[in-house]
Amino acid sequence: MKWRKTMSAILATALLFSTMAGVPSITEAKSKKDTKQQKHHQKKKKDKETTKDNFSPVDESSLNLDRLVKNLQARGIIAEDATQDEIRDSIKEYLEDKRIPSGPDTSSSFGAEAKRSQEAAKEEVIQNVAEFKGKKRSRNFDDNMFVDNIVVSLIEFPDRLHNELPKVKDSIWTADFNEEHYEKMLFEPGGYTTPEGTSMTTMAKYYEEQSRDTWSVNGIVTPWITAKHSYKYYGKNRNGGDAHPRELVIESLEQVGKAIAGHEEEYDQRDPYDLDGDGDLNEPDGILDNLMLVHAGIGEETGEDDDAIWSHRWTLEEPVKIPGTNLLAYDYMIQPEDGAPGVFSHEYGHNLGLPDLYDTNKGGHDSPVGAWSLMSSGSHTGYVFQTEPTSLDPWSKMMLQEMYGGKWVSPKVVDYADLRKKQKFTLHEAVNKDIDNNMVLKIDMPEIMKDAPTKPFQGEYSYFSDEGDNLTSTITTPEIDLTDATEATMTVDMWRSIEKNYDFLYLNAIDVDTGEEELVEDWSDDPEEWEEVEIDLSDYVGKKMKFQFEYVTDAAMTKQGVYLDNIVVSVDGEEVFTDDAEGKPKMDLDGFTQFDGKGKKYDAYYLVELRSYNGADEGLKYFRRGETFLTYDPGMVIWYYDGKYGATEDNKTSLHPGHGMLGVVDSHQQIKYWDDNKKKPADARYQVSDAAFSPNRTSEINLDYILGKMWSPSRKGVTTFSDEKDYSMPGLEDVGMVLPQVGLTIKIKDVEEDFSKATIEVWKD
Repeated sequence: MKWRKTMSAILATALLFSTMAGVPSITEAKSKKDTKQQKHHQKKKKDKETTKDNFSPVDESSLNLDRLVKNLQARGIIAEDATQDEIRDSIKEYLEDKRIPSGPDTSSSFGAEAKRSQEAAKEEVIQNVAEFKGKKRSRNFDDNMFVDNIVVSLIEFPDRLHNELPKVKDSIWTADFNEEHYEKMLFEPGGYTTPEGTSMTTMAKYYEEQSRDTWSVNGIVTPWITAKHSYKYYGKNRNGGDAHPRELVIESLEQVGKAIAGHEEEYDQRDPYDLDGDGDLNEPDGILDNLMLVHAGIGEETGEDDDAIWSHRWTLEEPVKIPGTNLLAYDYMIQPEDGAPGVFSHEYGHNLGLPDLYDTNKGGHDSPVGAWSLMSSGSHTGYVFQTEPTSLDPWSKMMLQEMYGGKWVSPKVVDYADLRKKQKFTLHEAVNKDIDNNMVLKIDMPEIMKDAPTKPFQGEYSYFSDEGDNLTSTITTPEIDLTDATEATMTVDMWRSIEKNYDFLYLNAIDVDTGEEELVEDWSDDPEEWEEVEIDLSDYVGKKMKFQFEYVTDAAMTKQGVYLDNIVVSVDGEEVFTDDAEGKPKMDLDGFTQFDGKGKKYDAYYLVELRSYNGADEGLKYFRRGETFLTYDPGMVIWYYDGKYGATEDNKTSLHPGHGMLGVVDSHQQIKYWDDNKKKPADARYQVSDAAFSPNRTSEINLDYILGKMWSPSRKGVTTFSDEKDYSMPGLEDVGMVLPQVGLTIKIKDVEEDFSKATIEVWKD
């Protein structure tokens, strides 16, 4: 096993600490800054800590709204006779303060380092996907079936046992939620039908199909055990999150250890955080690859009980030893007793490194993906909710191909500049397991320039924090001797664009002799202009110190970051340290870079695929809305990838309408409304149901749902995409796509009746 020395030390410390100490609540997770505050900063800092790292607002599109509303009505939170407008307002109010954890817990040194390593590895993968030209890769990928093993730990509560769930029409129910049920639902390669007759696509069947028989899942399900405390102890709301769910994970580890002892190598095959920094994710790292907890009862997301645990995927604060084994536990996923394969498959996709493709920002009408991908609402499809997840989008398949090898997808690649003459291409349906290529056409487009929001303050360079979600960027002075000083100050020219109350720039003081840190000053605003800032450092006279600017962002909205220039430390009126960002940096940069005033160029490309109703994509028929179904029409689906947003995996189109990392081009640009009311546009899940290009007419839409009624007639099919047309969905721009205009045309010509195969023509005028 390869280990970075620093990571080894961190793991050893984490192991000792975690086996001796209790686990804090999610919202009270220890912050490394808690130990470095001066007394007059403590309350101010604590308030900020409850709102930043690792938490995202709840997105309505991730919920079963029908079930949520019915339960909120039963509890009197929503009136039985509430209008659709009142229901919408009540849902928004109910979800307003909810926060879901995600990603490594960067409050610990291990989590921060793991995230940095993972992001560095993923950046390389994203770049390799963008640069893929259809040639053989330099790495030797194994196309044999890889089996990723999972531990499913079942845990009930003294006051909430398993097998007490009532029947709910649009959710899984079986008389006995025993180990066999989860073994079959997740690991049965041929699919699973409950004793009551509910059929579903298992995780194993799904991933075998998506990878074209080169990736599967298997594992072990532990017997139900009883937690130490009431379910309310773990799930009670605290500052928008659950109180102690990670304690439940810790309690399960003894049972997990008994299940895998002697077989550790089968459950540690991957290095998803690239802890040794070698870019190889297919190697052991000493951490259990997949831990899925199933708790008795419902999840809080149903609206039935606010003290239940809200389903999520996160990490422990630091790795914890699994008793009786040589492995550590870190990542975990937690789902309710009636969890379905769609959401298990979606969360497992995160464990493999895939991001959410829905708009994770609160508000807006969602990104233009919908049920076209598992990593958006495709996890919700099926005659019974979440039982028939739809295929992964082609970009996610390319990511998995690059990270893990196999036969997920190998696109045919053409550059837009080489399309001066019409070229014909054959497309096979996305679920085809027998064809080695012609599953996706990748059309490389001109690079996109993103201009910088400012220029260096003076000279040729300034320092830049970078921008993005879940960042921790630092820039640190060398040692500054204040032993004989009577007063000290720092001046710095600063440009800030920081999300107020959620993202922060800190100035930390580090005692060289003791290593202790204190918070000197912080900023959380967006003046977006250069200003000179002066900070008094006199509290640190008599010591040898380092001073560090630290830029930290959360998991949601991101602004443009921080630029610094002319950093000067003066002691008793004399300058003892200066750094104007010119030449070789005098400060230690970790995340900060030298900025030359130029913008960045990013890759852009189209991914063209053919979707049918075969295999996993049978789920496209069944997007349940109450007792009615929205059907996604098969055909040629055109995806557009914009690297300007892909660099930060930003699909938050509500913040930049018409632009995002990845979305489908909607062939039909008619906006659909609830109750035929122009003030009630439906979100992207409904708008893109007819996005595919096809000679066939679209399906009629006739929905009767908790949010209202929707009717839309069958419309004539659209066979031709031309970038000279407007695909921005005027009037609902966050669901539209603003595309580059280079004269590109893509036309679907001959197509099999079941959409298993088609011929397309591509050219540039």
